[in-house]
Amino acid sequence: MQKGTDTDGGYLAPIEWDRTIGEKLKKISPMRAESRVITISVAGFKKYFSDRNVGSGWVGETASRPATTTPQIGVLDFVPGELYANPAISQQLLDDAAIDLEEWLGQEVDTEFSRQEGIGFLSGDGANKPYGILTYVTGAANAARHPYGAIKAVNSGDAGKLTGDGFVDLMYDLPSEFAGNAKLYINRQSLGAARKLKDGQGNFLWQPSYALGQPQTLNGAPIVEMPDMPTAGAATLPHSTATWKPPTWSSIGSASACCAIRIRTSRSCTSTRPSAWAAGCTTLSRCARSRSP
Repeated sequence: MQKGTDTDGGYLAPIEWDRTIGEKLKKISPMRAESRVITISVAGFKKYFSDRNVGSGWVGETASRPATTTPQIGVLDFVPGELYANPAISQQLLDDAAIDLEEWLGQEVDTEFSRQEGIGFLSGDGANKPYGILTYVTGAANAARHPYGAIKAVNSGDAGKLTGDGFVDLMYDLPSEFAGNAKLYINRQSLGAARKLKDGQGNFLWQPSYALGQPQTLNGAPIVEMPDMPTAGAATLPHSTATWKPPTWSSIGSASACCAIRIRTSRSCTSTRPSAWAAGCTTLSRCARSRSP
């Protein structure tokens, strides 16, 4: 007998195999963790904004007090886009596979949803998906949609690259009321370019973090790596400085331009039996609506 021939005993010496499935890298945006998430149970969400245009004036003790200006209310509608996944698998494979394919498929769907959500949050065009933050920037499609106007863009001072002066201009263009909580959102390629920037004395503007749990900083602002941000180049918005959680308005990357996403997942089956759905398959569904400012 020999293991090289199945009928001579080779069947009894099977090859060992890895009971895990390797995963190709998917870059996931940390945007959800940086945002305020509101769960809704209806078809949409409205956010109201005051222009705070309250008039006032100084008067004497007996002088008349005419009416002053009254604040006006603006509204921004958020209609959820629906994100779905419908992977197909037979009930028999679910039952007989040596790996828990139901859990594995669920994890794959969750990862894909996270990836799509991050993309939609930043650059969604409103076609069956939310409007992304970057569509509210000056000159973009939704520049006039918000009651407070477009998200302001600050030029770097160079047509095709980041500059130290541009970062300084960006930081100080943000109102001081928001600067204390602001972070810098940038992708890895642009961050690599930013790390090379120096001040007039040759000191790097980028500073590493030596304390556990403390982020690295650029020109004093905490850095959040955001893979879906555009890469530095001509006519792009490669980074944003923002206060995402309340207060909700900032110079670039405003939290007031937000997206709404409705999530639906299901597991369906493939089978040669006409009655597959009734006899051998089950459907799992999860539906939630979330608004991520």
